[in-house]
Amino acid sequence: MAGETPRGDAPLEGERRQLTVLFCDLVGSTELSGRLDPEDYRELVRGYQARADQAVERFGGHVAQHPGDGLLVYFGWPRAFDDAAERAVRAGLAFVDAQPDSGLHLRVGIHTGPVVVSELGSAGHQETLALGETPNLAARVQALAAPDTVLMTAATHRLSTGMFAVEDGGEHALKGVREPVRVYRAVAASGIRSRFAATAARGLTPFVGREQERQLLLSRFEQAQEGDGQVVLVSGEPGIGKSRLLQQLREDLAGAHHTWIECAASPFFASTPFHTVAELLRSGFAFSPELSPADRIAALERLLPAAGLNPAESVPLVAPLLGLAVPPLYPPLLLSPEQQRKRLLATLVRWTLWASALQPAVIAIEDLHWADPSTLELIGLLVEQGATSKLLLVSTARPEFRPAWASRAHHTQITLSRLGKRHARALVEAVSGPARSAERVLEALVERADGVPLFLEELVRAVVQDALDGVAPAAIPTSLQDSLMARLDRLGPAREVAQVAPRCSGASSTMRCSRPSRGSPTTSSSRRSPLARRLEPRSTPSSSRSTGRRRARRSALSPSGSGQGTAPATAMPSPRPSGTTRTPSSCSRRFPRRRSTSNRSSRSRSRWPSCWG
Repeated sequence: MAGETPRGDAPLEGERRQLTVLFCDLVGSTELSGRLDPEDYRELVRGYQARADQAVERFGGHVAQHPGDGLLVYFGWPRAFDDAAERAVRAGLAFVDAQPDSGLHLRVGIHTGPVVVSELGSAGHQETLALGETPNLAARVQALAAPDTVLMTAATHRLSTGMFAVEDGGEHALKGVREPVRVYRAVAASGIRSRFAATAARGLTPFVGREQERQLLLSRFEQAQEGDGQVVLVSGEPGIGKSRLLQQLREDLAGAHHTWIECAASPFFASTPFHTVAELLRSGFAFSPELSPADRIAALERLLPAAGLNPAESVPLVAPLLGLAVPPLYPPLLLSPEQQRKRLLATLVRWTLWASALQPAVIAIEDLHWADPSTLELIGLLVEQGATSKLLLVSTARPEFRPAWASRAHHTQITLSRLGKRHARALVEAVSGPARSAERVLEALVERADGVPLFLEELVRAVVQDALDGVAPAAIPTSLQDSLMARLDRLGPAREVAQVAPRCSGASSTMRCSRPSRGSPTTSSSRRSPLARRLEPRSTPSSSRSTGRRRARRSALSPSGSGQGTAPATAMPSPRPSGTTRTPSSCSRRFPRRRSTSNRSSRSRSRWPSCWG
């Protein structure tokens, strides 16, 4: 993050990864510096950079350089994120919004692409920079931007589709870039909470392989209808289908008499008290956008007494959470901040239980692992006091989340596992649609995605699109590279094992992105679909040893060492064809084992040595 010292084991020779690069610069800085005294200009630039650094830190970026009055920021290094592109665009919009009326204007350019992160400079002064076309392209796009605007390339736009309102800026010929580059102007955040919500707006794939979990949720709702409140926590790794399960529950309950209130915690507001609660209230009150602030206060004044709450005490507590100014007729609350917080929690619990008494209510809260402490405290109170209400409280979280409340009889935890091959095949066939291809191609896709629904969908879509475009598919689709790198980064010291293991095994089942060699015993290319021609599976040894190696690789990728790995085999480059691997002794001589891992060599963090197959 901004001001954060990169990892102590930062690469010396280079680490290849996908990165989203943001370049920001002041407009008319030369003219401005000529008008102002140097000290005044210095303070102006310092203030602008300090505000920008705060936005970078909030969205998880890393300030690589302050070139003059500009800013070079990386999203995806030293820490990878599933949503690095979205974070970069949000930071760019925050840069523009944070500038006061001081005559300062800036422009922002963003691009996502492959880089090699490496240390440069002499022993006396070294800095870690991303090398490649990506930073240069971000700088070129920044130069295209109008004052106080944020421009992104099509590559960044694809990774953040649906999250922002954008304007198509057309294609531009950039100096030093071979092909024209299409750019988009980010206008504002769209209000969509997550990538899943953005995908749902474009249409969902069929619900596959979660029937037991689906029926369990429905049975818990039936119990809540009878006044036996229920609490359900759905746990699973990213991309495993938690949000899809909640969406299916909402569809299943469409004909039932109930109130559905939903919200989601955000990594950008994990330290903001009651942020998730505020979203929950907005969802519960469902104010029309055309409703004026005065009308919204009037609605509060009508609803709160119905729940047995005194408006004089409740309105000054609840209104600020909804972004409403407290009317002057309400006297200030003579309470300490801690007393106000406790009274607000009690007010929200009472209002929620009152609403569920009118008709059964479902409160769905996603991503509890990002929830702020105040939100978690409210949930804990609902868990304790909702056992005899008509309330189903269902939430989702990643495996590392541990609820603070004690488990009770009306609590249920659902842990989603990876899809089996039968269900994975069904999902692949549904996503591929008319481009469905040969049996071996389907098997290769299923094997490579390793049962993670998100990976299955993205792999199939990427391969089908590449086939339609007439290009060879990439080993890992761009839409998955950030997610896979984030999984690897979360492994910590085990990351080296996860990177090297598949290269040493030489027996990973993978897919070849080129046509089969002449004379191979396959159907002629003219009879096969484009998808089949571009995704022939490589033959792999079928010995038990190779199977064991694949299991060991998946185990290495799991945070607990179990078969439910966190990163699938797609995170690894394809092995050499059989017969071309070098002997382990050769690898040992060129890359000997280290006795200590306290000061790791950067060589292990660079691209995989070719001698490992």
